[in-house]
Amino acid sequence: MNDGSDPGKHAAPEHIVMAPVKGNSLAEYGIVDGDCLVIDTRLRPDDGGLGLVRCLQGELIAHVIYVGDGSLILYTEAEMLVFSADDEVEVAGRVTAVQHYFG
Repeated sequence: MNDGSDPGKHAAPEHIVMAPVKGNSLAEYGIVDGDCLVIDTRLRPDDGGLGLVRCLQGELIAHVIYVGDGSLILYTEAEMLVFSADDEVEVAGRVTAVQHYFG
């Protein structure tokens, strides 16, 4: 945390998480390999919104999220995953920003 001794350093609040993007499955949303997602863990994505999901032994994946009758549907251009209420899946937060890197 920035104690004021170095004005160039800024600490993000604890509820803000940065996650690197690996792959191009979200390219249709302008999110590509090497970008960095900014996730607010206090917020849940709206139906059809982009969120970060923790599933399958702690793996984090970013997908468009739809909530059905007792199911959670994760969608990208490359795949669609459907989870039931019995599956170990947790919505970890809502993507609030994307940081693009230009080379």
